[in-house]
Amino acid sequence: MSKLTYRPDIDGLRGIAILSVVVYHFFPNLLTGGFAGVDIFFVISGYLITKIILKDLKNNQFTFWNFYQRRILRIFPALVLVFTTFLLFGWGVLFRDEFQNLGKHVFGGSFFISNFILWRESGYFDTASELKPFLNLWSLAIEEQFYLGWPLFLAVFMKLKWNRFIFQATLATLLISFTLGIYFSPIKPVFSFYLPFTRVWELMVGAIIPIINLEKKADFFRLKYKRFDFFIALTGINFILLSIIFINEKTFYYPYYWALFPTVGSACLILSKNNWLSKNVLANKGLIFIGLISYPLYLWHWPMLSFAKIILGSIDLSIKYKILLIAISFLCSYITYRYVERRIRFSKFKKAKAILLFFSVVVLGLFSEIYITKDRLIPFNKIGFTTEDWSYGAGYPLQNRLDVLFINGKKDKYSVFIGDSHTQQYWPRIETLITKDKNLNSAIFIAGGGCPPIPHVREDKTHRYCFNMTEETLKLINYFDNKIRKVIISASWAYFGSNYYFLYKNRKIPMNTKLGKKLAQKSLEEFILSIQNQNREVILLHDIPTHANFCPRGHFQRRSFFMEKIGVKKEQKKKVAHISKQEILKNQQFRKTIEDIANSTNVKLIDPFDYLCNENSCDIYATQNSFRYKDGSHLASSFVRKYVTYIDQTLI
Repeated sequence: MSKLTYRPDIDGLRGIAILSVVVYHFFPNLLTGGFAGVDIFFVISGYLITKIILKDLKNNQFTFWNFYQRRILRIFPALVLVFTTFLLFGWGVLFRDEFQNLGKHVFGGSFFISNFILWRESGYFDTASELKPFLNLWSLAIEEQFYLGWPLFLAVFMKLKWNRFIFQATLATLLISFTLGIYFSPIKPVFSFYLPFTRVWELMVGAIIPIINLEKKADFFRLKYKRFDFFIALTGINFILLSIIFINEKTFYYPYYWALFPTVGSACLILSKNNWLSKNVLANKGLIFIGLISYPLYLWHWPMLSFAKIILGSIDLSIKYKILLIAISFLCSYITYRYVERRIRFSKFKKAKAILLFFSVVVLGLFSEIYITKDRLIPFNKIGFTTEDWSYGAGYPLQNRLDVLFINGKKDKYSVFIGDSHTQQYWPRIETLITKDKNLNSAIFIAGGGCPPIPHVREDKTHRYCFNMTEETLKLINYFDNKIRKVIISASWAYFGSNYYFLYKNRKIPMNTKLGKKLAQKSLEEFILSIQNQNREVILLHDIPTHANFCPRGHFQRRSFFMEKIGVKKEQKKKVAHISKQEILKNQQFRKTIEDIANSTNVKLIDPFDYLCNENSCDIYATQNSFRYKDGSHLASSFVRKYVTYIDQTLI
């Protein structure tokens, strides 16, 4: 088994990477591109793993068992400790649905498929990323997926002495993966961010450095001339600084072209090891120490931050909480590195330990899936919620997509419902009515989560699927001709002040500007008039009352097994049954805009406030033991099905 010459500058580079990630997670506005630290890790991993494998193969010391044994001893000890800690802690403090979600992600992390799980669950109502304690394991999953096939590829073709082919195949994979990332980042950003097909090129950037040296013509790349080392290192540092300071995930697609900055920057620093920057900046003792604990720090810091946000019920934590959590993360990481990682990796009985660790992770994963995700192990907080009380499309999965769905009754006339999730929420009532009453119109839904029913209003990053909604509506009306009787338009009208834009003569005019709102209002009016000109009745709906306190989760007391064991109990929450109508109306800034549109087009306007609120307040509860809402801005399907009678008139 070969050992590489220790390079303290690479540990220093690891230190920069993990500091970037931690600062970004705790203070995203301070380091907007800190997530690029993950790309730095990818390059380092690709470089080190490839160099180790090539050296072992060259010395005839490579075996798959030794390779995976080293990987297990490196990765699994901290992973088992972190999983066990947060599963136990989660059982004691999380609500039932939160604990199930934790179990799902422990399962994904145990089998290194977290990235696929996160990609699959990235629907409109998906849990906020901040509330997923093991979200950070997506990058570890990509690395482990890379480790499955890469050693076999190198072993086979090194044995055949196809060195040139190894280089060509590596370069081809790098270019294909990079091209896929460029293609998919704008149109499928979640796919591009999480999946290995668009990320493996970053590992290949690191891998190609030792592979180049397999070629006889590698002298040019070996950087013989010391005077170039400093400038290459300086370029690398600048590229990394540019990426972590200026890239912003809210405005930039990623990885896209932008990932070139941290990856090429990292490659430059790995290539140039004999210069002042590498020896005095990267090999600084402080950065080396942080680099040495970077892996356990990566594992510890995010679940701690996520649990704090879940327990405290706030996405925005105070600075004092964040600093305390960072300090605890560093302490846990040092203890893990010093007393767990090192003692397991560098002691006797490595084979037995590797086997035990492997089965420990497998058992943790299977236990989490079978008992926690499937709700067989009930946590200390046994409460369940109506937050999953959502029914659209008769079980049709709600994803980031736009669909045309039918509810066919006995009558061959249709009411068309167009809009976003605030339109989809009416499905249960409409389906129930059409099934029971043969004299009502059938229904067609043209709706998608986050889709504004306003022509030319768009949002590129996650709602590209909405672009053709209004055009498709007009085509459908023409296709069905006189079978379409009514068109109902409803939405969360907050689009008028959002980060969406109005596309006007190839100009993107933000909707949170006066011009953007004006153009959007005119566009919706013209859309309505175009439908009316085809002799269809148009009905416009105000948005429903929305408020954070409508969410059922906030009305339950979170208990802590650990605090109660030492005699500490929280005061019981006072039951709040109503929310001031005046307070709710503060969030409904565009009611007048909708009223102006209704007046100018002479359409019927339905106001849910007239049915869901009295003169002074809006109720939180449907009955003594059930809620009206599934979250702060969507009605629960069970409530809609029974009580939302104001939508009935749209089917007559």
